[in-house]
Amino acid sequence: AFGPMPVPWAAVPARMPRVENRAIAIQQLRDLHIFVQRLCKTRLLRHSDGDSISIFDVNMYHLADFVIRPAIRWAEERRGTKQQYSWVEFVSEASDQPPDIMISHSWAGRFHDFMAVVIKLTRRYGFGGNGCIWICTFANSQFGENFGPGLRDCPFYKAVQAAQEGVVLIVDRDASSLQRIWCGFELHCTLRLQKHLEIYTSAGQVGSAVISGPLVEAIEAWDVKRMEASQDSDRRQILNFLVGGELHERDGLKVDESGNLVLVDGWKKQLSSEETTDSVPRRSGGQREYSHESGLFSAHVEKFQRLNESVREKVLKAARAEAGTGTLEQACKVPILESRGITLGELRTFVKKLKAMLCATDDQRWETVTVKEVAEVTLPSMVPEGFCYAELVGLAPRTPQFIIDETWQDTFHGVMSAIEWFAEAMQLTDSIVLYFTPFCLDARRLEAEAKDWDRCIRTLILNSEGYLAVLPRKQELIVRSNRLQQLQICFEHARHIHLGCPDGVLACTAPFAGGVWEFGKFDVGIARVLMRAHWEEALCANKDVQARIQEQVRSSRG
Repeated sequence: AFGPMPVPWAAVPARMPRVENRAIAIQQLRDLHIFVQRLCKTRLLRHSDGDSISIFDVNMYHLADFVIRPAIRWAEERRGTKQQYSWVEFVSEASDQPPDIMISHSWAGRFHDFMAVVIKLTRRYGFGGNGCIWICTFANSQFGENFGPGLRDCPFYKAVQAAQEGVVLIVDRDASSLQRIWCGFELHCTLRLQKHLEIYTSAGQVGSAVISGPLVEAIEAWDVKRMEASQDSDRRQILNFLVGGELHERDGLKVDESGNLVLVDGWKKQLSSEETTDSVPRRSGGQREYSHESGLFSAHVEKFQRLNESVREKVLKAARAEAGTGTLEQACKVPILESRGITLGELRTFVKKLKAMLCATDDQRWETVTVKEVAEVTLPSMVPEGFCYAELVGLAPRTPQFIIDETWQDTFHGVMSAIEWFAEAMQLTDSIVLYFTPFCLDARRLEAEAKDWDRCIRTLILNSEGYLAVLPRKQELIVRSNRLQQLQICFEHARHIHLGCPDGVLACTAPFAGGVWEFGKFDVGIARVLMRAHWEEALCANKDVQARIQEQVRSSRG
């Protein structure tokens, strides 16, 4: 699989005995990224069952299983040797590469998102191709790495200690790094060694480019007691270390007569007791908690609380600010519809409030509440008569930079998922202004608000950078007259068009950042509907409006 294309590794591997000096150079990481993109594009990167892997699905587990180990074995076979080593040693010709930055991350996070953070770090710190980042996937040998007799001897502690510029925690799309105990250990080491800590999502640095959204909420709810590990013995050792230090890190683990850990296969530690209890909440995966861990939580309440609070404090004040809370005294009446907009940050703050409201009732659920219900029930309960939500939270008129075209029968959860995919693909910050009808019109006065809609929507699109159509799965809800009108205006005036669904977005007129046209997975069924659609038959509840839009399209230029 590796022979027919250019390969990103050296003719002879380097050997770096000090694992903390196996940071990967930026250029080496770029070369790997290009190599993986080529493997995906040619469908050479496949699961063990033969299914190809999309570049948007590749994670660190895939890299270890289907790139790192196979590539090293392949190269070693060609050399007639059988050495085993790390990826950094494989691709480097230097004797060591000490880290500028150490990255703490989850292996389940997408490699595409990981590289988006690396690009931002490169720009922020002014790294050239020789800047070095310590990443466990590439620094540790994926054939087996000796982690040493104690946690202070493990590669992660040493890497945090060696990182000149500090540590970056990457919070991936599913916030899985906030659920992994090794990430919790790395954060503890960062604070203990007084290293600089920054937190990033693929959209940017938390507290700078990102100040709200689901990933920031996950950071705010961080709790080390809820974190997991592939090996329960690792989790126990780390929890012991966090509250008792080196002296107690072996508590509850099997040791020999000399006090050394008993290892299976040379690396796997063993629990000395597997007794469980129901006296504390069940673990994140639903299993009963071990009695040993339950005892730690009870005996060291304040220590765990201090650690949690220390990490949360690293999320900058801007990340905890309640943007766009809005009061009647602050409300700004904006009579011109095309000057009403809601920022991405304000929209995310609303989502947080809506989820809390739905949790308190048995009538509706976040996964099923529709855009129509939000527009006609939820928002009117929050906004005084005579205002829309955008007027309530905005301090002045704002020109929307992107137009959101949604279907009111669709779930609000699905529409927001598409918007989040779009924001990530376009690398939008919280300050970006959107036109999103439920928030920019008062559903209680919809007819009066939209009486001059044809002029308003044309002006909105002309003043914007682009348009996102969030499409439902039903054909009769996709091929609609209003959507036809908006698409025609975009085509006529060369505005960028993007299509979205809950699982991804598609760029139609210009690629997203990084030159990609699809971000996530755009629904194939929706694509088929669009390919087969007869837009001259686009439907509308108002037949007069339907006829008027058809005539507008026929008479338009282009």
